Amino acid sequence: MLKKNKIKANGEAPIAFRITVDKRFCEMFVRRSTLVENWDQTKGKLKTKDKLSTEINMYIDTVRAKVQNILPKYWIVLL
Repeated sequence: MLKKNKIKANGEAPIAFRITVDKRFCEMFVRRSTLVENWDQTKGKLKTKDKLSTEINMYIDTVRAKVQNILPKYWIVLL
């Protein structure tokens, strides 16, 4: 998810994960940011296909996989 309420001076918003387990949630920032217009909320990834966007999308996939491996027995919703 994109934290649109925390837009930086350069116009980018930080990328975060919201992890939900048993109706409790935690937000985790991934130290990456992007312009709001480049974000696809449905897919939870960047729309653009440049080199930096591809690297960020791969990083998002890696973090998502690690979280799912850590908590495989719980129903987890990643946004």
